[in-house]
Amino acid sequence: MIATNDDAERTAARQHIDHLTTQRTRLLSGDTLGARVFGYPLRWLNRLRLI
Repeated sequence: MIATNDDAERTAARQHIDHLTTQRTRLLSGDTLGARVFGYPLRWLNRLRLI
């Protein structure tokens, strides 16, 4: 949970979380991206900013 009083900061945080959620969903759904990265070490997925 993130608490902020600034609307611009709140919007940026929400967009960042939405982006991460979309990437993780694609990874888990077996989409083309997911098929390529599935099975990689967590270190690599973190470096690719997928987790």
